[in-house]
Amino acid sequence: MTTSESAWAPADLRRALLLAYPTLREAASELGVSTRTVQRWLTLASTPTPEHARRLREVLLPASDVLRRQREEVELAEHAVTLLRNTRSSVIPQAWRVRRWHQPHTIAIWQNEQLGVSRPVIHNTSAGRRYERGWTPVTDLACSNQPAAVLARADLLEQVAARRVIVRRELCPNGGSLCYLTPSEQPVLTVRS
Repeated sequence: MTTSESAWAPADLRRALLLAYPTLREAASELGVSTRTVQRWLTLASTPTPEHARRLREVLLPASDVLRRQREEVELAEHAVTLLRNTRSSVIPQAWRVRRWHQPHTIAIWQNEQLGVSRPVIHNTSAGRRYERGWTPVTDLACSNQPAAVLARADLLEQVAARRVIVRRELCPNGGSLCYLTPSEQPVLTVRS
């Protein structure tokens, strides 16, 4: 597989396949090839056909409907940030007050060293954090409110778009579609002004 067909080196491709499927046999079955063919791709003994390269991207990246929902969430957050900038605090909708969306939030990058993946997680700074087993926070960024945190997370995911990977539910019960293969250096978190 050439660099233009995948952002992943063979070791990363193997890791991504095992994050999405319990075994290479199951990945091969989903791709419609033999396990041996997948092994040859991983060792660079052969390269996938253009159709198989396209299929690899489909099974390893978050589904198009997930990406669409995330884009819609960003559009709503952009509107909400504008609304919060131009609204007196006494006029903030009750639903936002109940959910505390208008309060400061933190976006943290959680990392699972064993899996070799990271993901951005939004926290309400006034609430206690609950960490999933095996996941540790490696960096935080303070945001003025929840919609601003959504925008910061979207910017981060844009930076790591080529490294995004879907992680099966038993490995990452919450937020598996937000995961990305951990690079040697974590991306820079920023808040849109």
